[in-house]
Amino acid sequence: MSPGMALALALLIAGTLGCGRVDSLEACDILKAECQEDAYYAVVRMRGDGFDPFGGVPPIRTISLEEYRASLEDDEPEAPEPEEPDDEEPEEPADTRSPRSRAFDTALSMLGLLSPTTTSSQAAVDDAVGNVVAYYSGSTGAVTVIDRGGERRFERECSTLVHELIHAFQSREPPIGYTDGTVDDTFARRGLIEGEAELYEQLSISEMRDVAPVKLKWDEFYEDWLAGSRRRLGNARQPYFSVSRGFAYPLGGHRLVGAWLEGGNALVRSLFDDRPRTSHFFMSLGTGVERREAVPTSCPSDPPNGDMQSLILDRFGAAQLYAFLTVQLEDDPLAWEQALGWRGDALRIYGDEDAEQVALSWRVLLDDADKASLLEDVLEQAQQEATAEAEMAEDEGDDDPPLKLGIYKATAEGEYLVIQAATEAELLDGWRDGFGCN
Repeated sequence: MSPGMALALALLIAGTLGCGRVDSLEACDILKAECQEDAYYAVVRMRGDGFDPFGGVPPIRTISLEEYRASLEDDEPEAPEPEEPDDEEPEEPADTRSPRSRAFDTALSMLGLLSPTTTSSQAAVDDAVGNVVAYYSGSTGAVTVIDRGGERRFERECSTLVHELIHAFQSREPPIGYTDGTVDDTFARRGLIEGEAELYEQLSISEMRDVAPVKLKWDEFYEDWLAGSRRRLGNARQPYFSVSRGFAYPLGGHRLVGAWLEGGNALVRSLFDDRPRTSHFFMSLGTGVERREAVPTSCPSDPPNGDMQSLILDRFGAAQLYAFLTVQLEDDPLAWEQALGWRGDALRIYGDEDAEQVALSWRVLLDDADKASLLEDVLEQAQQEATAEAEMAEDEGDDDPPLKLGIYKATAEGEYLVIQAATEAELLDGWRDGFGCN
């Protein structure tokens, strides 16, 4: 390179490190424009490809926790106010859910994955309000930071901003591949998206602390995070959301950090080119199990009676199998071990015209017949204990029933475990949906 070219290159590099383009991120006040620029161009630099989708910083705003809840509930129907006050008990708000949505909520409740006293939409709002720190909106193109009060911590705020800016970058890149719409594939997609955001959030923290990433105890960090999430799951009122949203961060982060340490940004991007489709991919890290694609397991539809029809066919995946087993067995290590034996599943939900009667058949393929047989035995025992708990709660007038209250049975058929549940025990008598189609 000639001296003139070298000088020109030096001037170009110096220019790119001007306002907002520092070579190392420092903790700062994200309410200030210069701090926002520092975080934005740190993302450009850390991702390594020079991609600048906004040509500058996207809009960034701060709202209160109350404003965030209100924004989530804007589309929720409000109960009409009475024209005149009276002494009668107020009527229950009308149930505006579609039969399909009502059947899905009922199915989750029967499996112990959703409190029977709430809906999945309200549970989703409560979960977001309880856990979301910031978010990026693709519709507005803005990053929103939620002010939860308390003492401000600039390092935490900066790393959170980096996390959400990653989502802003993701929204301007080519889609990461089709989704089949199943619960399992949705988890895998979220694990990848949140995993990348977690990766660069943690890299920004190491940069602000001036610590080389290779010197950090990444495995210990993510294993402790996941262990805490698993402990809390045992007491969660909405296990479905605790897993589908909460577990995507430690599991996704751990996978993406591992890829980055092994092959840098290039290996991280390769996961997006050929993305995983199952929650099992994220759960199996460190187990020696190779990447496992879901085996098709669905059977022909067979409703419990002539008034019911198939409303939903889904794949719930290893993560929700783990959630179900954790709730029913109250034995986290056993639930996790058995869920790692997942090879595929199909969950079909049936309902009548108004979804007053609901039944489900969940056909799960496991590694071997011994695991299916073991789960049949322990789930039968758990169901007996749950029935006794429910009867005791009813005798004591408890209006907040245990999550294990659902009427279900689990039957092993070779390597398959078929879990059936219904709003009425009679619907399960002689019902063979999910059997005999190996």
